[in-house]
Amino acid sequence: MLSQTTTANSLDFASPAQLTNTLFDLGDCFGNLCRLPLKSALKIFQPLSQPQTNSSDHSEPAQKHHLFSQQLQTNIPFAVSREWKNQVWSYQLSLHTPHTGSDSHALHRHLSARSLTSIPTEQKDSVQDWLYFASPLDHLTRLHWQLLTAEELKQQRLLNLAFWLKQKLDQGSLINNLLLTPLTDLPLGDGLNLQPARSFARVGKQSLPDQRRLPSLHFAIFRQHRLTEGYGLQPSELFAAQEKLAAQSSVMASNQALLILDYRQCSELLELLEKALLLKKS
Repeated sequence: MLSQTTTANSLDFASPAQLTNTLFDLGDCFGNLCRLPLKSALKIFQPLSQPQTNSSDHSEPAQKHHLFSQQLQTNIPFAVSREWKNQVWSYQLSLHTPHTGSDSHALHRHLSARSLTSIPTEQKDSVQDWLYFASPLDHLTRLHWQLLTAEELKQQRLLNLAFWLKQKLDQGSLINNLLLTPLTDLPLGDGLNLQPARSFARVGKQSLPDQRRLPSLHFAIFRQHRLTEGYGLQPSELFAAQEKLAAQSSVMASNQALLILDYRQCSELLELLEKALLLKKS
């Protein structure tokens, strides 16, 4: 049976067996990914389907899209996408942390590969919202979920950011003070088809438990070995890194977009988060 835990929310969830039944009836499973219509999922996770106050019918789908991906914590990574003719207009991943240790890269790869840039205005009524799980169907019988309170959600975002920074620092390589790593995901669960500048600016909107605001992350992106966008990094350092990369044939042969970060800024921010959240360094 599927199991679930709740926080202070006293509303009952629907029967756990409904998830697999709904997947069989309405969803798709392919390899290690399963999806079902978000409208059906909101009936399964009943507390999240309650009407939102002060919201119009027009804004309701977008609000539920954000609410579901950010306020439900699960042991299996999931994403919520808005799609037109099975092409992805936008998507948001759940906030996984050092405590969950879940790998959401499969979701990013699948959804970003199907992303589109625009939808004809007259076709926007045909947009559908989907819920994806990074799991084969039989693993969903061991799904656990928890509805986060506002305070828990704030901490979850900070934990997710700390987890993301640590991964980049552990997996990236250095050229002077620049940290280079493949662009496989963005902080705070943002989809790869979101403008990266918006995603990195969102970091600066988060605050620590003592209410100190975090800085926006400095970044740059190399696509096909060319600098395509960035903010806050020194141009001289970027050009030096680009020349060094050009001399490395193994890197030049790859079409993988590279994310460039400020190593010192990432290290200092991670240390700040670890102290604020009382995380232990491994």
